[in-house]
Amino acid sequence: MNIERLTTLRDTLVALDPSRFNMKFWARDFETSNPIYSVSALEHNCGTAACIGGWAEALFDPDRKFHHNGVAHAGELLGLDADVAERLFFPRDDDHAWGATSAQAAKVVDHLINTGRVEWSVIA
Repeated sequence: MNIERLTTLRDTLVALDPSRFNMKFWARDFETSNPIYSVSALEHNCGTAACIGGWAEALFDPDRKFHHNGVAHAGELLGLDADVAERLFFPRDDDHAWGATSAQAAKVVDHLINTGRVEWSVIA
């Protein structure tokens, strides 16, 4: 795990305007629901939102288009193994996680930093 990058991600999520976060989409224009493909589009508050993985890519690899395998790429950027990245970005067994706010997602990232485990139940 890259603690420094996870801490930056957590702090970004805490400070993020809630309208710019959506666990259901890697990255979307929230006014049109169209996917966005440019990481740089998230740098501006121009009607875009992303999930944890989308924000990780925007923060730590801003000069590229979103990776075709975002889970693996964002996981690598954060120093996470594939299983941990999958649980963080796609909480399949935690239905309430799909509606998480950026502040709640920050709690999950903070828990990961402190324990090494992704547990969406910390926001239940």
